Amino acid sequence: FVLPIGSSRNVIYQHGPKKIYTVGSDLMKELDYSKNIAEITEVKADFHDQRFGYNILCKKVGETKLRLEIFNLLNQDNFVKQVASVETAVYCVKPRFINLNSLDKLKTSCPIDGKSSLLHVRSMLDALDIEIEVLDQQKRKLDNITSLVIDWQFLQTNGLLSHNIVYNRESETDEIDGVVIPK
Repeated sequence: FVLPIGSSRNVIYQHGPKKIYTVGSDLMKELDYSKNIAEITEVKADFHDQRFGYNILCKKVGETKLRLEIFNLLNQDNFVKQVASVETAVYCVKPRFINLNSLDKLKTSCPIDGKSSLLHVRSMLDALDIEIEVLDQQKRKLDNITSLVIDWQFLQTNGLLSHNIVYNRESETDEIDGVVIPK
């Protein structure tokens, strides 16, 4: 994940080991990551199946590996624990570049189709759907830009500011057992 400083996102891990119900065992989990780069807290939710949710918050510039280990712990001396682990790279970065791409598609027969993301053909509703893409210095796309303040102004063709343009900001998200995650 590539996140801007001060931003967070939820992560859900699933399809891991299940608790052994035939014997007295506990399903244990351990997290390992750099605590000075990120802050990771468990998301308390009513998960169906064996799902584990965490909120990752970037505190300062850097990278860390979030390592989650899940295993059954038995109260027997001869038990050797089987560990399932997953590792997630987390990059905490400063935003550097912003791209605005038009979501309106030109007809495929249009000879200027190769530059269609840079063009906007005025519609009857005079609506413009754009996708905002924020990149870091290494041109990696940031995952959660909802906490960034992006201020823009609309200019008319004569160079004057237009103050009567209505706009809204939407984020594409999914929800798993009440926990919001990006699409």
